[in-house]
Amino acid sequence: MKSAIDKISSLWSKPEPVKKVAPPARVKRLEPSPADLALAKYSGDPAIVAAHAIWGAGRLWPADTAFEQRASGYFNLASDKIVGVLAAGTGAAAIGIANHLPTFVYGYDWRALAEVPGTQFVKESGHGAKVLLRTINLDTVIPAPRKCEGLIAIEPVLTRSQERMLDWLRLSVSGGGQIVLEEPSVDNSSGFDPMANWFADMDNKDCDWQGPGSRKNALEQAGFSVGRVQETTGGAVRVIREALDGVAAADAEICKAIELAPILEPVREFFEKEVNAARNRLRALESGGVAVYRYRAIKQRVGG
Repeated sequence: MKSAIDKISSLWSKPEPVKKVAPPARVKRLEPSPADLALAKYSGDPAIVAAHAIWGAGRLWPADTAFEQRASGYFNLASDKIVGVLAAGTGAAAIGIANHLPTFVYGYDWRALAEVPGTQFVKESGHGAKVLLRTINLDTVIPAPRKCEGLIAIEPVLTRSQERMLDWLRLSVSGGGQIVLEEPSVDNSSGFDPMANWFADMDNKDCDWQGPGSRKNALEQAGFSVGRVQETTGGAVRVIREALDGVAAADAEICKAIELAPILEPVREFFEKEVNAARNRLRALESGGVAVYRYRAIKQRVGG
């Protein structure tokens, strides 16, 4: 006879054997194709992407880092003041200047498509607490949201649109504030060819070409006391030469990307325009047909 324990044990069903479950099949991770990588590298507005390919990330104009580093010598301001950077592009110049100043820096540019990539560039660089980019509207000449105690321009701005730029500067710089501008100057007797465009996005016939004396008078009529006017042609030549050194390599990379993703062809079209304009500037400066001058001026205070 079975013992009582055996009888009780027989009442329980035997456990089913544990079935081994096969591990889930690994999903093969799809790596981005070379075309996808090319599209990612050159995504964005083609004019801005092309400028970045030539001049570097965050820049729409050749970098003059020595000029940016000297910003602290132009402005002796406390940390609660504002310095504006005009023609700030997509942020690199404003960051370069902010690194040498205790003040907050506003970067201003008339190219509306530069603000979004520029803001992202500033954020990724870790300078968001000290640098802010804003688009300015020269058609209605709306002043800066807060007046600047100092302002420095990265590109020639009066040559682009002297009357409107002077109106904007007059409204956006506080009394006693200093501005620093660099502008090309044409000697009409030199035979300078107006068809060789100085800017990639603007015909020379639409530019405001003046000599340093006329430019100085225009600044004074706009309410600025012009101090030092200094020729800086040599520095401008150096900057363009250095910037153009990497053009061949950048062009080769873009051509390779276009082979993979033909939709990128507009990038190369803007690339060629930008490079051609830079070479035009270099030829004009080297020939003596154009000189570059730096203007330092103080906004006159109301009543004196």
